[in-house]
Amino acid sequence: MYKYLAISLTVYIALTTGAVTGIDVNTSSGLVRGQTIDVLDKKVNAFIGIPFAEPPVGALRFARPKPLAKPIPGVIDATKPKNSCMTGGSAQMGEDCLFVNVWAPQNTTKLKPVMFWIYGGGLGSGSIFSGANDGKALTIDDVVVASVNYRLRALGFMYGGPDTDCPGNMGFYDQTLGLKWVRENIHLFGGDKDQITIFGESAGSWSVSALVLSPLTKGLFKRAILQSGADYHDQKAGGLVTAARTLQDSKNMAKHFNCTDQHNWVDCLRKVDAKDITNWPFPDLFPLDGTEFLPLPAQQAFKQLKYNTDVDIIAGCNHDEGSNLAPKYSGNYTEQVFTEMVEKADKTFHGLDIQKVKDFYLKSVNKTDPKAIEWAFKQFYGDVFMKCPTYLFAKQLSQQSVHRNVYFYELTYQTTGNTCQGVCHGSELYYVFGRPVVGKGDKLDVDFSREVMTYWTNFAKTGIPTTDIKWPQFNDKTLIVKDLNPHDFTKTLVDPFKTVCEEFWKQYFE
Repeated sequence: MYKYLAISLTVYIALTTGAVTGIDVNTSSGLVRGQTIDVLDKKVNAFIGIPFAEPPVGALRFARPKPLAKPIPGVIDATKPKNSCMTGGSAQMGEDCLFVNVWAPQNTTKLKPVMFWIYGGGLGSGSIFSGANDGKALTIDDVVVASVNYRLRALGFMYGGPDTDCPGNMGFYDQTLGLKWVRENIHLFGGDKDQITIFGESAGSWSVSALVLSPLTKGLFKRAILQSGADYHDQKAGGLVTAARTLQDSKNMAKHFNCTDQHNWVDCLRKVDAKDITNWPFPDLFPLDGTEFLPLPAQQAFKQLKYNTDVDIIAGCNHDEGSNLAPKYSGNYTEQVFTEMVEKADKTFHGLDIQKVKDFYLKSVNKTDPKAIEWAFKQFYGDVFMKCPTYLFAKQLSQQSVHRNVYFYELTYQTTGNTCQGVCHGSELYYVFGRPVVGKGDKLDVDFSREVMTYWTNFAKTGIPTTDIKWPQFNDKTLIVKDLNPHDFTKTLVDPFKTVCEEFWKQYFE
């Protein structure tokens, strides 16, 4: 105890300049200078853009990230955003983008649980410097929040083959190294390295599932929250991507840039302008199984108990995931259009029984109503892409990790001011990150956001989101799902995915 208090007194030295209070922390990256900010009448120490790895440029492009060889001299300014990883957009971007943000309650006298956020964006976009990924509001519930940048698009997910230093899944290696940096340094910010919860949404949720499955992340975290997405797809077709397909996609890109030497094509691509690499339409951005980071498909990893079995889980999805994810069609939907759209979707999902999909999703639909047929297609897309993989991942984990806490939710409340149709993909972020609370929204949204924030932070502290019966555990005996809806905080749903995910889709995913 006395050792930690001595460290605290050294770390938390305030450097006041005008109205802004600066704060220095001596980390493994070097001396980092952040600032103290006000969050809902509480003081929070915010550190924005701390480097945690050598810049992944030159010989390190497409390679596993490397820790910083030595601390950076001088003072690292952690009061403003740095480069986001490259996506082809117009924001401040660059290859040198491996940074971590930390938000921590001020005047810590006891180490606090840590929540480690991984952003979504289809593995092709996203940044810790986006306002959508600002984690400071969660600190009001007495947790430390960290978030990590990771490489995107081809720079993060191309594959050079097993005999190269381009292992695929480089973005996941980035996340893992960022997590290791947090474990090494977070006590300096008041966080407990032995109480880390990883959480993410969409591709961030895929990432969380990949970290749960990977043998390379053992012991790095204690709990995980998956918000709409899991690496759990049709293993008979090799998943959404295979090593062979991704390798061919990578070689096709290399050929386009005249990198055709079969022995040196990866090194050749390291000399191509990063903007050109980023703008190349790399076709498949998904977790790549059958590699060092993910040796087995999820189904096999669960059966063989070759995953991180010591992790508590919250997983869940939103009621209408497909409403803003499904590919658009500009004309009126008909049965024929529905069939054609499912056929196009099969190029992503592989192995779909087109006729069975059509029969199932159109069986009670008015075939003369284009909007009804369109909505059926969106339901199909959300089910196969997000809802059922997340549900089946959580169910498998609950069956195998019988001594761990597993919970499942479904958001059924449409966000105030929501412009998409229904309770769409990403809707829960508004509440998880306290946007109504910070922005002083209407009372219903504020109360709901506080409830959801409490669930998430309670789970990070104890492995249990609530201390009453409002959220029963999710397992074979009680496939009970928490209904996230402010109109009734006590409501639960009894296996709402049985017909769709169990009876219709389960065989596809096995």
